[in-house]
This record gives sequence, structure tokens and C-alpha cells, in this order.
Amino acid sequence: VLVNSGAATASTILKVVLPSQLATNELINPGFEDGVMSEPWELGWAKFNGAALATANDYYYLSATPVSVYDGTYVCRTYNGGGDNGLYENLLPATAGATYHAGGQFYVSSLDPVTTPAWTVLQVFFKDAGGNTIASFAAPHVDNLFAVDNWTAMQVTNGTDINLVAPAGTASATCQIYMFCQAGGGGSVWFDDLYLTQVATAPPPLPPSFSLTSSVAGGQCNISFPTTSGTIY
Repeated sequence: VLVNSGAATASTILKVVLPSQLATNELINPGFEDGVMSEPWELGWAKFNGAALATANDYYYLSATPVSVYDGTYVCRTYNGGGDNGLYENLLPATAGATYHAGGQFYVSSLDPVTTPAWTVLQVFFKDAGGNTIASFAAPHVDNLFAVDNWTAMQVTNGTDINLVAPAGTASATCQIYMFCQAGGGGSVWFDDLYLTQVATAPPPLPPSFSLTSSVAGGQCNISFPTTSGTIY
């Protein structure tokens, strides 16, 4: 863009940014790319029971087939490590009244499928200053009916759409991947590129358009414009 005011000239560069790039992921290490494999485990993540990292150099349970990684080097999975399994991130930034989107990529291998009674779910909890849950949302369950051998985008919903509104009193958010297993249930659910993003607020509407009229009289330049009331100044 070139701006020329007669006596001086200035230039600048405009950067075009996609709307998706404007959203900041509140999750720390959403794609598990730090590759930490020991306690305290993932930066930002805390695990309970069955949860582990893998790369394409690893293999599905009792097979010679390499693990599928959606993006980068690492992927994470939940499995039956005893009752409740999974991982979570606490104390994520959240603002009361703001709208959030949450989701990620999920995968089930036909070589280690989910068997009932077991299922995995991506959850978002909004919490008050005391750490009490004041609202909770979840994506559809990944269970024995989930499509195998294909990465699938999953999104958390409010039961109607994907807009998660933080209620009054919200001080933070928690994102959790939870796998429930009872006796006889098992398999693995893989996931990668998780996100929790605040939806950008729509800008205020533009003022109504108007036109300027110029005229010259008595050696003077006059500019007039109409108002919404009809009066011309």
C-alpha cells in the first residue's frame, strides 16, 4: 500500500490472516510434541491410569503395524489401565460470557478396537475461582461403533451446536480426555491436535454511509452532507 500526501510518501505491507489463525489455542502442548515419556509426564497435561505417548516407530498392540500419527511426531492414546483413564489440563484461561470451541482428531485402529463396556470422550469444564465445576460439555463418545482406521475430527458440543459459552462466575477451564472401562472393556483410542479456542467477538457494525457534496462560492470551498434526520449541513 502506497500513501502519498504530496510532500511525503510512505509505504506499508498488509498481512492477510485467515480467521482460523486469529484463534489462540489455550491448551499447552496440544499435539504432545514435547515427547516427554516419564513423570511428571506431559507439559500442561496430567494423566490418570491408562494414557501414553507413541510415534510412528511404535506398533499397535500385538501387531507389526506402525501407529498412525495425525500430525508431527507424537500421538497420545487412552487404554484400559484400570477403571477411569485419561488426561487433563487444568486452570486454562477462560472468561465469563465468552464463547469457546473445543475438539481434536481421534482414531481407533481395527487392530486394537474399543470393546464394550468402554468408551472415550473429550470434555470441557468451566470452573469458578474455587475450582468448582459450574458447566460441563462433551463431544460424542468414541466407542465400539466408532469408524476404525480413519482419523476423525471430533468437536465438543452444548447438545445443540459447538458454541460453548462460559457462564457467569467462570475463572478457568479444564480440558479432559476420559476413558471409561468396566470389566471386559478395552481397546485404545488415539488423539492428536487438540484445541480449546475462544471465538473472536464480532466487530461492531459500521456506521451508516453518507455522501459529501462540495461547491465553490465566493472563493470558498463548501462541503455539505446529509444527516439521518434529513437535515443538510
